[in-house]
Amino acid sequence: MTFYQYDIDTKFGQMLAIANESKICLLEFKNSKNLQQKLTKYFAFEMQKSSTEVIEKLQDELNRYFDGNLREFSTPIELRGSAFQNKVWKELLKIKFGQKTTYRELATLCDMPKSYRAVANANAANMLALIVPCHRVIASDGSLGGYAGGVEIKSKLIELEHKANEALAPISS
Repeated sequence: MTFYQYDIDTKFGQMLAIANESKICLLEFKNSKNLQQKLTKYFAFEMQKSSTEVIEKLQDELNRYFDGNLREFSTPIELRGSAFQNKVWKELLKIKFGQKTTYRELATLCDMPKSYRAVANANAANMLALIVPCHRVIASDGSLGGYAGGVEIKSKLIELEHKANEALAPISS
């Protein structure tokens, strides 16, 4: 199977996309503290440096997302992780645009209410930033917690979604 890598410029920094012929396998901010580890673990082979149809679709969706005009990604994805990580990531996909949850609440949704640290680790291992919205998970005390792309970017993403939702809110009379 051939994999393709492509750098995508966004309003919040450059991101790396990796795709096979039909699905996005990785989307990560280039400054992510976990990027090299993920590349070594899951993509330790040569890739073609070029865009593809699925990467172009993703790039269009990212532009619309950062403009506040996209609430849900439809680009096909491939989750690459353990059964537990995949379970957590599938729950993350259910968190609606502009909403937040806590690591503890996410652990409960995964039927492991006392395993919020393991859920946080699975969150950190997420390979599809924004698409699998790990940035929407915060600490129980309301603080942002961590984010592989940096807490500053996490804060900006939460604010972007909040403002986009406010712009769509009906005006009360």
